[in-house]
Amino acid sequence: EAGVQVTVLEARDRTGGRINTAEFKGDDSIPPAFVDLGASFVHGCDERVNPVYSLAKAHGVQLNSAKGGYSIGWAESSTWYDDDGSGQIPRHMVKRAFSVLWTVLYNLKQRVLAS
Repeated sequence: EAGVQVTVLEARDRTGGRINTAEFKGDDSIPPAFVDLGASFVHGCDERVNPVYSLAKAHGVQLNSAKGGYSIGWAESSTWYDDDGSGQIPRHMVKRAFSVLWTVLYNLKQRVLAS
């Protein structure tokens, strides 16, 4: 519609994100149901912006933030926690990490546009 040709490359036999709803046929003891597969990590632990986190909390799903790191929100203005369980990462370190990230992404974009 916008006059742009797009090619989607996917490693699986379906397009989409990491959550995939599959139909469970059921058996004599379990009724049929739709089951969400995937989403073993919940990123962005903030009910205001992440519906998956909201659903997990509403249904009493136990979320373990240890050994993986997590954030509340996104980017340098958010609170980030270390994956070793030691607590919040100092704000100046988060800002520096994002400064490096934005620089790398900008340089990559310039290379792609130049080619």
